[in-house]
Parts: sequence; C-alpha cells; structure tokens
Amino acid sequence: GAGAAAMDQTGLDGSVQVVAEWQIPVAALRQLAAGPSANLRIITVIGDSAEPRYPANTRIMVNIDDQRPSPPGTFIVYDGLWILVKRVEYLPHSDPPTVEISSINPEYSKPYKRTLGEAHILGRVVGRWMAT
Repeated sequence: GAGAAAMDQTGLDGSVQVVAEWQIPVAALRQLAAGPSANLRIITVIGDSAEPRYPANTRIMVNIDDQRPSPPGTFIVYDGLWILVKRVEYLPHSDPPTVEISSINPEYSKPYKRTLGEAHILGRVVGRWMAT
C-alpha cells in the first residue's frame, strides 16, 4: 500500500492467499525483470502517498529479488507497521550504508534516512497496470 496498507510484512514472500492468477507472456516479464518470474508479485496500491505516479488501486509488479537501492527507484518497504510504496535512494559513501526514503506524493512528510539494515526494502517496483 501507499499509506496504511492492509497487508503485513509477510505479504510479499508468497504467504498470502492467492486471489487471482494472471497469464503474462514470458517475453513481457523478461522486459520487466531479469530474474525468475517466481520472484515477481503483483500488489494493489492503497492510499495516496504514491500519487500521482501510482494512484490508489493501481496494480504494481514488484521484483522481490531486487532489494538494492542503487540505482535509486521506487521500492516496497516495511516501516514497522505497514508495507509502503516509497522512493529509495542510496547515499553514496555513507558509513554505515544509508538510504533516503521519501513519499512520491510531495504533500506527504519530508524524506527520512535509515541505515540499509533498518530500511527493510522488500523489492523494486518494475511495472504497473492502470485502467483507461
């Protein structure tokens, strides 16, 4: 979720109940993620902290095998209470390695810093589906 999500931390590791199965051509998946398709999850954005890029109810594809914040990008992170869609950027030459985490929506709180170990990065957002 991009805000108060209804999932707990275990939601991206395959432990949640499967509610639907989609058939996506392997060639399309290979354009989004180099790793095995078993490492991809599709989740629904809840809330508005990721707007305008990921409005509420947008389905996003997450590569749970890619948890490295370099290059910077949009990731799913666990903040201790919720799973959130956030922009994560590694701060070069930081000791200990540190990242800056921020909401995509500029109306939300200021960015904050966490060590890489404290950031709880669960995966990189690699795609989205939007109805037109």
